[in-house]
Amino acid sequence: MLYTNGHGSLKKSKGITLIALVITIIVLIILAGVVLLALSGDNGIIKRASDSIEETKEANIIEQIRLEQFEGVMENDGDNESKILWDSPFNYQLIGSIEQEKIEKKIGRKLEATDLFYEVDLSQTQYKDEKYTYIYNKKEDILVKVDKRELKRSNGVWYWTEETKPEIYQYFIDETKRIEMLDFLKSEGITEVYVSFGEENLEDPTITKQFVKQAYERGIITEYLVGDARYILEENQKECSYDKIQLILNYNKNCNYDEKIRGIHYDVEIHTSQTLQDLKDWNNSNSEEEKNSNRKISFVKFVENVYEVKGKNNITIAFDVPPLTYTANTVNYNGTEKSIMEYIVEN
Repeated sequence: MLYTNGHGSLKKSKGITLIALVITIIVLIILAGVVLLALSGDNGIIKRASDSIEETKEANIIEQIRLEQFEGVMENDGDNESKILWDSPFNYQLIGSIEQEKIEKKIGRKLEATDLFYEVDLSQTQYKDEKYTYIYNKKEDILVKVDKRELKRSNGVWYWTEETKPEIYQYFIDETKRIEMLDFLKSEGITEVYVSFGEENLEDPTITKQFVKQAYERGIITEYLVGDARYILEENQKECSYDKIQLILNYNKNCNYDEKIRGIHYDVEIHTSQTLQDLKDWNNSNSEEEKNSNRKISFVKFVENVYEVKGKNNITIAFDVPPLTYTANTVNYNGTEKSIMEYIVEN
């Protein structure tokens, strides 16, 4: 700005113009916005600092749980496990809302159908929370914090596909019917489906892959269902152990993670089967005669054989265990008296 000093000469004002002032204010507003965003945005300094504090706190809790509950677990598959998991361990399906990406990032790969997680028993720890709990994967040795409302306890359904019954078999081979059935199972809270595919559908697996993948997309894991009680006979055990397990392993070799069958589900109801004419009927008692029943002993041998054949292969083995095989039913085997349930759980 120019003005006269009374002698006719001009001097410059030392002040600032209105335009410069406005520009300065605008720049300051922009800078303040940038700083505010840097501090408080979704990826801001405050948020990152808060996340870091939470992660540190979470890591400390997990480490404390390990010290209190998990010491020696990886070296011992026996009694220690019952102390860290609920008395009846549940496996939870980590599909959908349970922070799947977070877990996959932690283990460095996609979740597989065989990734079983168990809820940790926090009753003996100082960490009791109405909203959150922890689940544990022994294979990967990881603990994950999850919202209790998002846990999906496994609920299974048996699906016996029979070509001789078209009204049932169509829900396997017809895509429209298949999706209708899987959507219904999802709506009912089913997380596992046990399917008697038939060997032909595993050796030529086009439809099987579609079924397993479409089930997986709905949070449902698939297992191979077998159920002939005659498999416990010594002459049949190779067929129902080695051959069945190898069939699943060969199928899974050529599958993406969401097309894999998790394992084999044995629905071998030897306690009621009328096909085992050479083995004395199973009676629900603990008489000395019943404790030495060759039907019970054959079943225990069958269970041992299946798990021995499975070895360290990355599939699960499951047995249906009717209530009458709990502690009310014992068997003498290799000089030891135990319940049928105990023999299965040990394996």
